[in-house]
Amino acid sequence: MMDHATSASRDSQVPVRADRGREARRAEILEQSLRLFRPLARYTQQEIERRCRAAGVPATCVSAHDILASVYITASLESESAPLRTGIYPWLRSLVRDEIDAALAMCRRGLSWKGLAARPATDATAVPEAWQEIYLLHHVDGWPLEAIAEVEGRDVAEVARIIALMTGNES
Repeated sequence: MMDHATSASRDSQVPVRADRGREARRAEILEQSLRLFRPLARYTQQEIERRCRAAGVPATCVSAHDILASVYITASLESESAPLRTGIYPWLRSLVRDEIDAALAMCRRGLSWKGLAARPATDATAVPEAWQEIYLLHHVDGWPLEAIAEVEGRDVAEVARIIALMTGNES
């Protein structure tokens, strides 16, 4: 018969194994994604040109670099939704299309990631890092606006405005 200490010890291993499984899956997704970088970069540029032409927006409004960076962040954060059996390339392409759509929505409103930047154009990131953090806290970590405002030292209204700008939902 198993004593209580042995049972508790085994039960505590379950979350550790689950975390290791998620990390292994994330590593596998990122490894596959990086092997697909060149074709994905070509696809991204072609899709930007095609979608911008269809929308009547200059292709310079959408940065392939920014799109790919967002796609790889999303691939890392949402690796559990990647279809390993059917291949991840179609999934990555769908992420590219989603990111381009979001960027085009901003362009149509006269905004761009570069236009929102409070940094020189030579900086690798076009959106201020503080804005990225606010976006990630809200959309990835699920923090409420009030909690973000408190830790960032901003008004709730300002946090809401930044999130709206980042998602293209500002009215």
